[in-house]
Amino acid sequence: MANSNVDQGFEEMMEQMNIPESMREEMRQFSADRKLHMIGLSQTQRESEKTTPDDILKDLANDKMSAEKLAKVLRNCRVCLNTFPMSWIQSFCDKDGLNYLLAVLERSIVLNRSECEFETVTCIKAFMNTKLGLNAALTHENAMCVLAKSLNSNNRKIVTEVLRLLAAVCLVPPSGQMLTLEALTSLVVDNPDEGFRFRRLVQILQSANSMQLRVGVLQLINALVTSPEELDLRVHLRNELNACGFQALIPELQQDESSEMTTQLEVFDEEAAEDAAELLMRFDNVQFQLTDEIECAYFLRNSLVNTRASPYFLSILQHLCLVQDDHVLRLVIVALSAMALSPG
Repeated sequence: MANSNVDQGFEEMMEQMNIPESMREEMRQFSADRKLHMIGLSQTQRESEKTTPDDILKDLANDKMSAEKLAKVLRNCRVCLNTFPMSWIQSFCDKDGLNYLLAVLERSIVLNRSECEFETVTCIKAFMNTKLGLNAALTHENAMCVLAKSLNSNNRKIVTEVLRLLAAVCLVPPSGQMLTLEALTSLVVDNPDEGFRFRRLVQILQSANSMQLRVGVLQLINALVTSPEELDLRVHLRNELNACGFQALIPELQQDESSEMTTQLEVFDEEAAEDAAELLMRFDNVQFQLTDEIECAYFLRNSLVNTRASPYFLSILQHLCLVQDDHVLRLVIVALSAMALSPG
């Protein structure tokens, strides 16, 4: 085989295997013999592939299958997604493979099949590690919302994988951060008693005895609050986190001196300090604490004095006062007001 044909075949092989572009340049420097050997191995693998997407999807659609057998099917699916060529993944994608996986995930959550739930999450992760899979997940109407449901799992491995996936999605422009926020918001919609959408993240931090799990939460938090370009949204998200009790947990988190934990906390503090300085300039350097409701109320009152907005501000306070002792109604009114004013 001429060198030009070897190079062409080698390029096709790398494309089929979904080799990252960062690795391709180095691989192009391999000798012709080594390239030929790798092409041969690739061809042998393709010829030996007997599992088709149809085989996998047929098993995934079988809701009568035992948990043990389904877990085995899911592991096989993950291997296929990780090792088979892009043509196989393209076929899996074209046949709505993601929808099958999401259906299995929801079914596993309802039936409390933690092993199947974990295997499904890792399958979705393998699928999203490809360009085709990532695009399919980002354009799906509720893939992230379904995935976020697994944050309620009691299985540490499941929660850790989901946190990593959501943090990665959050950093994908232009819609990743919005999709991640929608996914977390959907948890509150499904469980109104949870209150703010970040409540679950704070609960994980409070109860986790795993450094890896806590770091995963912080990575997601940092991805959420640092990725928006708008200052108002970044500040609002931090305030919402603090309302869930995040700020009170920081001293405890700082006792963990691992490099990963330290890095995540430093990122959060540094970004918050920069935004606070920018916000201070907007308010003509008037000093007040955004985390203190009394200082915020005084600042707002002083800024509205002798303006046309002042009567409306007073009216809002009067309405809240007239709610009397109905704590539930007062909570609903305040929560709806916060949602209406939220930039996110």
